[in-house]
Amino acid sequence: MTVPSQWDFTAPFEGVVPHLYLDTAGLVTAGVGFMLPDLASARRMPWVPSRDLDLDWRTMEHLEPGKPVAFYRPHTRARLPEPYMRAEFAVRMNALERQLWPLFPWLQLPPAARVALLDMGYNLGPGRLAKFARLRAEVALAVNEPRHWRGAAAECTRTAINAKTGQRVEVNPARNEATRQLFLKCAP
Repeated sequence: MTVPSQWDFTAPFEGVVPHLYLDTAGLVTAGVGFMLPDLASARRMPWVPSRDLDLDWRTMEHLEPGKPVAFYRPHTRARLPEPYMRAEFAVRMNALERQLWPLFPWLQLPPAARVALLDMGYNLGPGRLAKFARLRAEVALAVNEPRHWRGAAAECTRTAINAKTGQRVEVNPARNEATRQLFLKCAP
């Protein structure tokens, strides 16, 4: 099995969405999980037609968050071109990689481990990934003792707190399993 490119691994989990939508937290998002903190940040992107972006943005303010992405499509007109989404994703991944260097022995990591950690960092943000202390310890040990990649695989599950029940739940079991498999690929 070859190591997937970062786009091939992360984009299917994030989705490639050319229009605005509201994520589960109610944040305006588009592209490949590109959170847009304000209209000014959205305006810096090459929307087609660009004249519809402001109306689309105002429409988001009146829609319920966390619906399936397809729900938002009929409420929007402006679209991001896929070549732009791919290029922007690469820019964001490069910036994220620089942020992860202090957390992991980056240059010593096998490609599959880099793909796994970049996906986790993209999904969680570097600050939340930094809190995975046992994962970070296993990765550091695995550089010299490859058997520790199995430990890294055991520590990569992303969870969240269910707002209704207060219980910890696995965020995306398929994504967690795919990430686990990347770490196991590094093990002897």
